[in-house]
Amino acid sequence: MQHITLLVVAVGFSITTLVPASWAGVVMSETSVDTSPAGARTVNRTIYVQGNKQKVEKAEVDSITDLDKGVVYIVDKLHKRYLEMPISRSVPDEMGSGDSQGETINLDNTHGTRVVAKQTCTEYRGGHTNEVERIAVSACVSRSAPGTSEVIAFDEKFSRAVGSEDQGPQNGTAGLVLEQRSTVSFRVPDPTRGDAYRVASFASKTEIREIRLRPLPEATFAPPESFSRVTSAPAAPTPRPAPHAPDKDEYRV
Repeated sequence: MQHITLLVVAVGFSITTLVPASWAGVVMSETSVDTSPAGARTVNRTIYVQGNKQKVEKAEVDSITDLDKGVVYIVDKLHKRYLEMPISRSVPDEMGSGDSQGETINLDNTHGTRVVAKQTCTEYRGGHTNEVERIAVSACVSRSAPGTSEVIAFDEKFSRAVGSEDQGPQNGTAGLVLEQRSTVSFRVPDPTRGDAYRVASFASKTEIREIRLRPLPEATFAPPESFSRVTSAPAAPTPRPAPHAPDKDEYRV
């Protein structure tokens, strides 16, 4: 049975593999929705990839990764400033730590197909259950969506730059993840019912809404000239690997 493997480690997962590149500019519009007992949070992103550069654009903060220069820019659009740091510092240590306490989840090919972002994708599903938690994961993977080669080739180089090549594919199967879902449910004590327990659930869905191919100007991947460079800044999201297809994923809970 064909399957892809995920390492369970926080809600959400990223995917890496290698495909021959043909350097076109790729623009992807993406929406993520996280749901928890505290409510729901929606984040819209636009992801730009061209050659050895990637930009993840959000409402107030952008992250730009330039593999040629070996740097990441965190751009604070609200205050018109940016922070420059080496790529090696852009990924938290725990992401590459061998101390992660995780379990492996296989996502099996269901052979079912759907259409996401006007592209046909194949569904993969998997899960894990024990007496404390239940995890369900799914991904809809396209191997023919525009920009697949460009996005995956960038991320393979990014993985090498941060020293995580060992999390790449094993058999060369590749594709673009157009939609990914995860649900994690825990048994937690119910203070209103003595020794009883209740279930707390956390869900995440990330979906690419649109993919476009077009040449991107160099200015796309640089902070605006009018912005001020700073040496420190409030904590900001690390650059998000563009969503692409796994033989092996990382999935953190």
